[in-house]
Amino acid sequence: MNRLKHTTLVALIALTSPQFAFADDHAASEDAVEAAAACAQSSAPIIPDGNVASKDELIAAQKAYKDFDANIQSFRECLLKEKEMLEAQGLTPEELEQKLAANLAADNAAVEKLVMVAEEFNKAVRAFKAR
Repeated sequence: MNRLKHTTLVALIALTSPQFAFADDHAASEDAVEAAAACAQSSAPIIPDGNVASKDELIAAQKAYKDFDANIQSFRECLLKEKEMLEAQGLTPEELEQKLAANLAADNAAVEKLVMVAEEFNKAVRAFKAR
């Protein structure tokens, strides 16, 4: 699966710290959890098994996914606002870089979760249509 990165945050981090490197295989760190603490996101919806789910269950799952998508978008906007607040705090460049990296990790984790749920939903719909 391709890892999606929020372009704005990537560009902002690059401007703040040109030597900052992103690992393709990173795990969410404690800093990412801390960065996300101020911004709330809902848990991922449960997608039913398309092999046995009814049409109504899949429609409900689609609505739950759309709600989840909207929540993730709000979460990402919150992270951008948090980034602006961090810059205004007068942190040292090292502290700012660390906090922005945590912010980016939280953003990447949210996008990856959204992509995984979308893939799971699409798989369920394909299975439903195949029966």
